Amino acid sequence: MPRASLAVSAYNDLNGTAHRVLGDIEKETRGTSASRWLGKLAGRKAEDRKLDLPGRVRQFLLEERSTTPKAFQALLWRDARAFGGALSLSHHASRRLLWNIVPEIDFLQRSAVRLGAAGATGFGAGFGGSIFALVEAGRSEGFVRAWREQYSRRYPERAAEASFFVTRPGPGIRVWDESGPVRFVDLLFG
Repeated sequence: MPRASLAVSAYNDLNGTAHRVLGDIEKETRGTSASRWLGKLAGRKAEDRKLDLPGRVRQFLLEERSTTPKAFQALLWRDARAFGGALSLSHHASRRLLWNIVPEIDFLQRSAVRLGAAGATGFGAGFGGSIFALVEAGRSEGFVRAWREQYSRRYPERAAEASFFVTRPGPGIRVWDESGPVRFVDLLFG
């Protein structure tokens, strides 16, 4: 069972509730400190402590209450630096609280920012995976070359397996307005 589901179950056991997802708990606890019940959660049986359920909940709450709103606000203001900062914040929280960022991906995140990316984050199911960096289109080809070179020097045994490429954002989410389907980004920035 995923840690998020285990955390919900433990919360329900502690509080006599019947929540189904962490989002329900977030709504119930919004405006309050989660420390008290997370402390109770941390004191549970040894197998729960090994899973660090409080870390999973903290990461979820950070994403829900801080990172995602910051990223959305940055998009609204067309602020690539602020959006990149939210990406990097998410990466660091995942590494610290979920322990699902391998050293290679963490190195790539740090080196991307050092090379001038607005931000970068690992993604995927964890324990390997992928990373993306937010870079201006005009700098992307040179950035990828330098990024690949740094990775190859640091992890020569892994470099042959790694793929680096430039991609542009896709069309994104489509929503309906009175004229039919429209890209959500166009509603924001149109």
